[in-house]
Amino acid sequence: MSWVIFKNSQMHKYFPRYYSTEQMKTEIIELLEKDYKLKQRQIKKEQNKEEKNHV
Repeated sequence: MSWVIFKNSQMHKYFPRYYSTEQMKTEIIELLEKDYKLKQRQIKKEQNKEEKNHV
């Protein structure tokens, strides 16, 4: 298992000071999931476009 560690001071640059560590973690995970899903849709779109061009 590997870890990614950020100092609170680093994180508060992007989050309000009143956010708890758990709130930051939750928001980061949500952002990563959205980004991953977007990238997957883009990949599928490109694959479909390539398949249509090969027909």
